[in-house]
Amino acid sequence: ADNAINHYETLKPMLDKALNDDRVDALVVPIGKGELLCRKL
Repeated sequence: ADNAINHYETLKPMLDKALNDDRVDALVVPIGKGELLCRKL
């Protein structure tokens, strides 16, 4: 997801799901306005 930092409240449900899913490594990269980066395990 692009703009994961400045649109955090809008994207919160999706970010929470990705960040808490044991099937993926996920993090928000603080580049620009934030990029959600996920890698399937």
